Amino acid sequence: MENNLSAQDAASARAALADVDAAKKAVKDAPWPTWLYFVNAALLTLMGLSLLLGEPAWIWGWCAIGVAILVVNLGAARAMGISSALPSSVAFLTCVGVAIGLLVVPAVLREAAFFPVGPALIVPCALGAGVVYLVGSAIHYRSTRR
Repeated sequence: MENNLSAQDAASARAALADVDAAKKAVKDAPWPTWLYFVNAALLTLMGLSLLLGEPAWIWGWCAIGVAILVVNLGAARAMGISSALPSSVAFLTCVGVAIGLLVVPAVLREAAFFPVGPALIVPCALGAGVVYLVGSAIHYRSTRR
C-alpha cells in the first residue's frame, strides 16, 4: 500500500523544507513574556545564594530551584502555545552559559576540600549570574520584538 499519493518534484520539496525551517525559526524567535526574564534572573540568583546554606541543604535548594525554573519556563511556553525550544539568539545563549558558569564554579570550588569558599565569592557570583542573565534577556527581548 502506498502512503505517498502524489509524487513531489524537487522544487516543491525544497519549498516544503523551507516552510518547515521558517516555522522552526518562528517558534525559536517567539517573544517571551517580560515577567519571565525577571523570574528566571531571580531564580538563578537564589540558586547561587543557596550555596550559603549547609552541606545537604544547598544541594536540595539547587534541586528545588531547578525544578521551579523548569516548571515556570515550561508553563510559560505552554501558555504561549509553543513547545519548549531554545532561542536562536547566540548572544542570549552565551549569556545563559556564562550565568550557569557563575553558579557552577563556586559550587565545584565549595565541594573541593582544598579551596574554602565563603560569602565573599558566593554572593558576587550569584548576583553576577542574575545580572549576566538580565543582560542576555535584554538582548533576547530586543531581538524578538522587531
